[in-house]
Amino acid sequence: MEQNEPSVKSVYQHNAEFVADPVKLVFGIQGTAIDSHLQHLVRMVNNAETDFSFGITLFTSAGVLTGNLISRKKYFEKFGQSFKSGFEQSFPDTDWQYIADNFAAQGTEGDDLPEGEEYECPPQFIHLEGARLLGGDGSLIVRGGMLWRGKLQSVSGFTLGLITTV
Repeated sequence: MEQNEPSVKSVYQHNAEFVADPVKLVFGIQGTAIDSHLQHLVRMVNNAETDFSFGITLFTSAGVLTGNLISRKKYFEKFGQSFKSGFEQSFPDTDWQYIADNFAAQGTEGDDLPEGEEYECPPQFIHLEGARLLGGDGSLIVRGGMLWRGKLQSVSGFTLGLITTV
């Protein structure tokens, strides 16, 4: 073979080089496991200057969830208030506000992944308010609407808007 002639790689050699690069491995072979468009919508709600939410329907292995996409901050504020109310009902003579404050503070932190000055960790969780879970036959499993947190990686698809049931 002459020096100017390109070498022909076997399929095995080509694939071995491809999987040796971690970026090519994740994006090219394994897939990202998270829909980057959905991740962008979550980031947009999380970073909004004002309280911002909209209806969304998520498809997961557990079923179909429909609710309002809310920010991480709002989720932890509401979670803290709800958790605090249980203590207040059982022990009404004690001030339990520190519980709500503790959870509210978690809403301003990241998703437990390192961030640097040049890197903002993309969101890993999605938060819904007034979420309802529908079964495979369309019946409501959870009727009243709940505060819900889930991994973006567990969402297999989504659509904007809420599903309404009769």
